[in-house]
Amino acid sequence: MTTLVTGGAGPGYRSVPPRDWWRTEGSFFLLSEGHRAAREAERAVDFLDRVVGLSPGEKVLDLACGWGRLALPLARRGCLVLGVDVSHVVRLGGEAAIREGLPVGFLRADLRHWPLRGSFDLVLLWAMSFGYLSEEEDLALLASAAGVLRPGGQLVLDLHHPPWYRRYAVGERVELVPGGVLHDEGRWNEREHRFEVLSTLASGEGKVRARQFHSFREYLPGEVAILARKVGLRIIATYADLRPDPRLPGPEDSSYQVVLSPRARRPGVPGPRRGPIPTLPSPRSESSPGPSFPRRSRRQAGRPRSRAP
Repeated sequence: MTTLVTGGAGPGYRSVPPRDWWRTEGSFFLLSEGHRAAREAERAVDFLDRVVGLSPGEKVLDLACGWGRLALPLARRGCLVLGVDVSHVVRLGGEAAIREGLPVGFLRADLRHWPLRGSFDLVLLWAMSFGYLSEEEDLALLASAAGVLRPGGQLVLDLHHPPWYRRYAVGERVELVPGGVLHDEGRWNEREHRFEVLSTLASGEGKVRARQFHSFREYLPGEVAILARKVGLRIIATYADLRPDPRLPGPEDSSYQVVLSPRARRPGVPGPRRGPIPTLPSPRSESSPGPSFPRRSRRQAGRPRSRAP
């Protein structure tokens, strides 16, 4: 399977090995479904505010951030945000941050090669981005995300609910979108427990504008709990479809959200070993420098975080 992006058969139409399909996910999503992103992002930020508490001055790391669909509204609420993504669309987030004067920066980087050292109040792996990689790489990513949480900080995963996708998302779907006609062919890979989709965006005249392959490792809540324990995290609460009451997802829930926090370390037990990690870069876009994080006051830095119910 080949991932094809950006237009027809002319220059710029390039292929990416299927294992690295996510390199072009940001640009395809912006082209095909960006019209919904603002509304969905505000709903997600409202959810986060209710279940983990968002306060001005808190440091948030948004992994696989795309063009900043969550990072920008979080910054508008006063959070100090760093967004990281492998896609070139991060520059759009940097440009928007400059226009609005927001306390958010963007870094273009491959999450498999962790470039950060820091201490964040909140880390996000949103919009099903946990599951893009292989199981081994997902576990390494989860460990890296846990490693940059401050004591008492929280990590939130937004995940597909596998039973819903097996029941409703396999097969073909056609949708009219502002960019044309979006056609999805979904299948369930039972051997690898992955949901795979070939998406094609065509113009109204039928000319293919872009084609994108997607492959998500679909984790059940119990599997997430096992992975969390392996990297020193514990589950605080689980939610379904962004509803603010803690509950496990049911068969009609298409997504679920998991709030995790570092487990208390027993006296005398060393923490996980980490190799050398470069110092956290200044939170700026690769191509469009954004504003640096303002320094938090001592009073802000010591304020306790609200906990999920």
